[in-house]
Amino acid sequence: MSESLRYTADEIAVIEGVIGTLFPRMADPSLQDAYLSVHQHLETGTVCAIDLKRIESALELADPGQCTSFHKEDYRNYTQLRVKTRAMLRNA
Repeated sequence: MSESLRYTADEIAVIEGVIGTLFPRMADPSLQDAYLSVHQHLETGTVCAIDLKRIESALELADPGQCTSFHKEDYRNYTQLRVKTRAMLRNA
Protein backbone atom coordinates (compact mmCIF):
# COMPACT_ATOMS: atom_id res chain seq x y z
CA MET A 1 0.00 0.00 0.00
CA SER A 2 1.36 3.41 -0.86
CA GLU A 3 2.16 5.90 1.89
CA SER A 4 -0.61 8.23 0.72
CA LEU A 5 -3.14 5.45 1.19
CA ARG A 6 -2.66 4.83 4.87
CA TYR A 7 -5.08 5.87 7.54
CA THR A 8 -4.16 8.86 9.67
CA ALA A 9 -4.54 8.75 13.43
CA ASP A 10 -7.74 10.81 13.14
CA GLU A 11 -9.18 8.44 10.54
CA ILE A 12 -8.34 5.44 12.71
CA ALA A 13 -10.13 7.14 15.61
CA VAL A 14 -13.26 7.57 13.47
CA ILE A 15 -13.12 3.93 12.32
CA GLU A 16 -12.61 2.75 15.91
CA GLY A 17 -15.55 4.89 17.00
CA VAL A 18 -17.81 3.41 14.33
CA ILE A 19 -16.76 -0.14 15.15
CA GLY A 20 -17.11 0.58 18.87
CA THR A 21 -20.64 1.81 18.31
CA LEU A 22 -21.61 -1.21 16.21
CA PHE A 23 -19.75 -3.84 18.25
CA PRO A 24 -22.30 -4.20 21.08
CA ARG A 25 -24.97 -4.97 18.47
CA MET A 26 -22.96 -7.83 16.93
CA ALA A 27 -24.48 -11.06 18.22
CA ASP A 28 -22.43 -13.41 16.05
CA PRO A 29 -19.15 -14.35 17.78
CA SER A 30 -17.37 -14.79 14.44
CA LEU A 31 -18.34 -11.24 13.47
CA GLN A 32 -17.03 -9.96 16.80
CA ASP A 33 -13.77 -11.84 16.22
CA ALA A 34 -13.48 -10.34 12.74
CA TYR A 35 -13.81 -6.79 14.04
CA LEU A 36 -11.42 -7.46 16.92
CA SER A 37 -8.94 -8.50 14.24
CA VAL A 38 -9.57 -5.25 12.35
CA HIS A 39 -8.95 -3.33 15.58
CA GLN A 40 -5.64 -5.13 16.14
CA HIS A 41 -4.55 -4.54 12.54
CA LEU A 42 -5.38 -0.84 12.78
CA GLU A 43 -3.24 -0.61 15.92
CA THR A 44 -0.28 -2.35 14.29
CA GLY A 45 -0.65 -0.73 10.85
CA THR A 46 -1.09 -4.08 9.14
CA VAL A 47 -4.48 -3.53 7.53
CA CYS A 48 -5.19 -6.02 4.73
CA ALA A 49 -7.85 -6.24 2.00
CA ILE A 50 -10.22 -8.24 4.22
CA ASP A 51 -9.91 -5.58 6.93
CA LEU A 52 -10.64 -2.86 4.38
CA LYS A 53 -13.79 -4.69 3.27
CA ARG A 54 -14.92 -4.92 6.88
CA ILE A 55 -14.12 -1.26 7.49
CA GLU A 56 -16.06 -0.32 4.36
CA SER A 57 -19.03 -2.37 5.56
CA ALA A 58 -18.96 -0.77 9.00
CA LEU A 59 -18.72 2.74 7.53
CA GLU A 60 -21.55 1.99 5.12
CA LEU A 61 -23.75 0.63 7.89
CA ALA A 62 -23.06 3.64 10.10
CA ASP A 63 -23.43 6.23 7.29
CA PRO A 64 -26.17 8.60 8.29
CA GLY A 65 -26.92 9.28 4.62
CA GLN A 66 -27.64 13.01 4.52
CA CYS A 67 -28.44 13.01 8.22
CA THR A 68 -29.06 16.56 9.40
CA SER A 69 -27.58 15.81 12.83
CA PHE A 70 -24.11 15.56 11.27
CA HIS A 71 -22.19 18.82 11.00
CA LYS A 72 -21.40 19.59 7.36
CA GLU A 73 -17.63 19.34 7.83
CA ASP A 74 -17.89 16.13 9.86
CA TYR A 75 -20.03 14.55 7.17
CA ARG A 76 -17.57 15.65 4.48
CA ASN A 77 -14.68 14.10 6.44
CA TYR A 78 -16.69 10.91 6.95
CA THR A 79 -17.45 10.72 3.23
CA GLN A 80 -13.77 11.30 2.39
CA LEU A 81 -12.88 8.41 4.71
CA ARG A 82 -15.28 6.13 2.84
CA VAL A 83 -13.81 7.22 -0.51
CA LYS A 84 -10.28 6.64 0.79
CA THR A 85 -11.22 3.17 2.03
CA ARG A 86 -12.59 2.28 -1.41
CA ALA A 87 -9.39 3.57 -3.05
CA MET A 88 -7.30 1.49 -0.65
CA LEU A 89 -9.40 -1.55 -1.56
CA ARG A 90 -8.80 -0.99 -5.27
CA ASN A 91 -5.05 -0.82 -4.63
CA ALA A 92 -4.89 -3.74 -2.18
